[in-house]
Amino acid sequence: MRKKENLLEKLEAVSIPYPNIIDLTLDRVLSLLDKIGNPHLKLPPIIHVAGTNGKGSTIAFISAILRASGKKLHIYTSPHLTEINERIVISNKKVAYEELISALDYCVKKKNFDPITQYELLTCASFYLMSQYSADVAIIETGLGGRLDATNVHPSPLISIMTPISYDHEHFLGNKLKLIAREKAGIIKKGVKCVSSFQLKEAQEELESATKKVNAELLICGKNWGYKKIANGFKIMEKRKDLFLPLPKMEGLHQIENAALAAYSITKIESLDISKKYIDLGILNAVWKGRLEKINKGYLKRIKPKGYEIWVDGGHNVSAAKAIREWIKQEKNKYSVEKFILICAFLKTKDVSKMLKIIGSKVDEIIFVQIPEFEKFYPIEKLRQISNNLRIKNSDHLSIDLAIKNLSPVNSGRILIFGSLYLVGAALELNDYDRC
Repeated sequence: MRKKENLLEKLEAVSIPYPNIIDLTLDRVLSLLDKIGNPHLKLPPIIHVAGTNGKGSTIAFISAILRASGKKLHIYTSPHLTEINERIVISNKKVAYEELISALDYCVKKKNFDPITQYELLTCASFYLMSQYSADVAIIETGLGGRLDATNVHPSPLISIMTPISYDHEHFLGNKLKLIAREKAGIIKKGVKCVSSFQLKEAQEELESATKKVNAELLICGKNWGYKKIANGFKIMEKRKDLFLPLPKMEGLHQIENAALAAYSITKIESLDISKKYIDLGILNAVWKGRLEKINKGYLKRIKPKGYEIWVDGGHNVSAAKAIREWIKQEKNKYSVEKFILICAFLKTKDVSKMLKIIGSKVDEIIFVQIPEFEKFYPIEKLRQISNNLRIKNSDHLSIDLAIKNLSPVNSGRILIFGSLYLVGAALELNDYDRC
């Protein structure tokens, strides 16, 4: 345990949070990559994923499909839930702390005194590590936006994938859907096929415009292909050719959309030649931590009142709230859930009023909690005021475990920890804490 703590301390020391000054170019990323030998040009074929919701789950399905077929993968995602090395997979294995620290040290040395953000530094270090090992495919997720995201440096990915685009990070990407979509569409490269989920009209228009400019093919759900839930599975439809697939084990109807996007995208990468049996296996085996995840063991399960299940979900925007609302309705109808409790915290940058309005009528009570780095979050008093204005029953506690401990037993209940990846990370870290 102490060794792990020491490694984390070193990692934090190396990846100090440089001033998060947004650079409206990729110049400083490209400059550092050049100084460390342009590792982004030495990666295996890249699958580049952007969008607002479902990126992580879509990548989980893609990686599970490719692993089932025997492919060796590099994966870069963000953010992490509990440990920063969760973001980086090298040749099918989570990167070791020692390796990551060494790569960060090297990048810091090479960058000299040039300004750079923590995310940019971590991205460069990740590409450097990936370039040192062999793999068949590299799956890369954008952190924020697309056009100016630090990952958007490879001139010709294998394919570009776009998950549903909605409002999020408006303070960086703009407060209009077309502006957000324009930034996301910045990952589309000349001649590189782009596969997209269903998009709202404004977002679809921006994707169509972007692909036209660079002579790329756009295959968008609802126009070029589609999917439909059927008994015991779902089907992907394209020009009268249907592909029948099993339902994913990941919870929520929105996961069918993510699975469909992943599976269809794989079928469009002819060079990989992935058979249906591996697509089936991948969909069935895919998991994504912190996304409608049931807590089946650990500290939180031990302290929960009788009759409750505990779930966590890192959704943190309006679209995520809509998905959770549908899941709650599904749970209530299917299992006759007596009581549904939400434990929440929200970043100050989120549209909390809209999220609570969407989800509040479907739950019996919302409990607001304090979590670390609280200066980034709405004060509990403000959240309670918003809830009171919406006439949603609410209360507050100083911690997640106190909120859970103080609930009364029921015959059938659900506790959902929701509203921020930081909150879910704190919950999972707490759950793993070894208490007797």
